[in-house]
Order: sequence, then C-alpha cells, then structure tokens
Amino acid sequence: MNLEELAQDELINLAIEHNVPLPDFRINNRFKRVIGRYEPMKNLIQLASPDYLEGWVKRSGYEPADAWVVVRDVVRHEFAHHLEWVKYGTVSHSARWRAYARAVGAHPRASAGVKERVVFSRAFSRMNGGE
Repeated sequence: MNLEELAQDELINLAIEHNVPLPDFRINNRFKRVIGRYEPMKNLIQLASPDYLEGWVKRSGYEPADAWVVVRDVVRHEFAHHLEWVKYGTVSHSARWRAYARAVGAHPRASAGVKERVVFSRAFSRMNGGE
C-alpha cells in the first residue's frame, strides 16, 4: 500500500471507531507550507503529496520508513479537527481539540516536527499494544 491508501484506511478506521461520518480525503499537490489541512465546510481532509511528505521527513533527518509514522499522525491530527467539528461545530487547537487529538493518537499540538510526531506516535502505539 502507498501512503495515500494507508491514510485513507486510517480515516476509515477512525470514523468507524469514533462513530462519525467519514470525511472526504484528497492529496493536494500544491501544499508547500503545510502537510495537512481540515476544511469543515467541505468535510475534507487534505494531505501534501507523498513526494513532498517523504522529502519533508528526509530533510528532518529521518528515514523514509518514518514517513508513514508522520502521515498517520497528521491524519489523526486532522481527524481530531473533524471530530470537534462534528460534535461541537468548531475547529480549533483548544483544550477540547487536544483531548480529541490524544484520544485518536495524534500529537496534541498545533504544529509538530517530525521528531515529535515519530516519538509520540511510537509511544502511543506501544501504550495501545502495537509495535
């Protein structure tokens, strides 16, 4: 599976687990400053292109194998925004959003670097019986 398929599968699993409608998903090849975005009025989660994501990970000093760890965290981060929108009609980086981010296994910060995402994601996975 490629990163796009893995991200889509992660969203499906999260929507089922949290009993909310599945947001639409798209790769945005024009992203150059962000790696993910949630657009509530379009019910849409977008990610940067796999090439951009893999380059971002590599420039940060990590191995290409860490790309999925980063993408998974970004997908979960954006899904936490989706949860907040579905349940409360707001999109923020508030305490409520941070609680949703932790609940879905995302690093609970507005913006996190590769190292933070990799460390947090691996720790969350270990706490929940993975890796």
